[in-house]
Amino acid sequence: MVSHIKISSYRNNSLHLIIDNAHWATRLRYIEQDMIKKLKSVDEFRHLNRVRYSVRPAYSPPSHTRPAQSISSESAKHIASVAKYIEDEQLRKALIKLSKAKPP
Repeated sequence: MVSHIKISSYRNNSLHLIIDNAHWATRLRYIEQDMIKKLKSVDEFRHLNRVRYSVRPAYSPPSHTRPAQSISSESAKHIASVAKYIEDEQLRKALIKLSKAKPP
């Protein structure tokens, strides 16, 4: 259980915990009163009144990446023709660049 929880802060008699998923946050809410009682026995937490939770899932990068797919020459022509009428300069340049991109 400890690997799912990190202490964020302890201010104004309130302990703020970061939990990596909602399942563990729910489990902790069920035992919150017991947890507060036990923590109050530790001198540093003797004034503890409240426990707050934030769920922040741990980031895990994608396990695999797909190679970029190239666009067909016909699609490239359509993108280039549409780009001519785009008023936003950055978008127009990006579309033109996309239409000229060569397959990997």
